[in-house]
Amino acid sequence: MNTEERIRHVLKKKAEEIEAPSELKEKVLRRAGVSRKLPKRVAGLLLAALIVLPTGAFAYQMLLADDVYGSFETVQKHIAGFTMKSYLLIDAKLAQAKGVLGQEEYETFKELARSIINAKMEYGDPYGNINYDQLPADLYEAEKATLIAAQPYFDRLNDLPVLETLLTEAEMDAYIEAVMKHQTIMAKSGINTSEGIGRERIPAELRAEYDQVKATLEHVHTLQASY
Repeated sequence: MNTEERIRHVLKKKAEEIEAPSELKEKVLRRAGVSRKLPKRVAGLLLAALIVLPTGAFAYQMLLADDVYGSFETVQKHIAGFTMKSYLLIDAKLAQAKGVLGQEEYETFKELARSIINAKMEYGDPYGNINYDQLPADLYEAEKATLIAAQPYFDRLNDLPVLETLLTEAEMDAYIEAVMKHQTIMAKSGINTSEGIGRERIPAELRAEYDQVKATLEHVHTLQASY
């Protein structure tokens, strides 16, 4: 099943769950030129078809995710447990990002996001976590620079103060390194972060480092939330 077929399947399931108000049903059917005297079952099927079949706008939005990820199938091959639902949610986030940032800034954000995703698929474990300790120094610095450049966009899209305006350059550098170290610990621990992160799941020899990294991240996030 290709991406478009998966989209149609998901939309069909959603359409089957819809219980639209009678006024909305009549409005949709009236615009389609359908008589109200059609049997209820036939009218219901047509309503679902009108929801499912016109995928032009949705297909355009899917290109936002495809443009960053390549395709759903590509990501699914590299990251365990990645679902079409996740893909659709990410696509919605990208559509939101485009609306918030505008075309020019969105293009910059898209390139940064694509770089981050490509790194996860190329260097990450089955859950997308990268052990940055295993990267050559020049590649480590390149990935770090990408994360620093992307952070202001993530802050804005989450409606948070931009960290670069709150932290010194050294503090910002330390924060991004803590983000990378946290991911490294997840990779070394073999943890699927989508299932939650518990300290008890961290190997004993990594817990002290994990506690330090967690404290750094929580301090920065608390500072950010206080503004």
